[in-house]
Amino acid sequence: MPNKMYDGAKQKMERALAAFRQELAQLRTGRASLSMIENVRAEYYGSVMPLNQMATLSLPDARTIAIQPWDTSAAQAIEKAIQTSGLGLNPVNDGKMIRINIPTLTE
Repeated sequence: MPNKMYDGAKQKMERALAAFRQELAQLRTGRASLSMIENVRAEYYGSVMPLNQMATLSLPDARTIAIQPWDTSAAQAIEKAIQTSGLGLNPVNDGKMIRINIPTLTE
């Protein structure tokens, strides 16, 4: 009986730590991180897909996230998904690539 309780408590604690790590990865520190947009999904040809399945995601510098859609017609959907995600990010779409500048931290 004690081993069963111990195993159950251990599993719950491991799940809590995993959720905490995920929350920390999405923390905005003034530095760009792909985990910030990891949960953003865009509608593409009638289905909702994560950005990493629609485009190449990269970090050209410490404060910029670059998104290059594989299909340029998806750029508008990606831009709209980022704007409506509630992250407070403003994407800039030049037709071929979407750039997101991460603002510096304030006090």
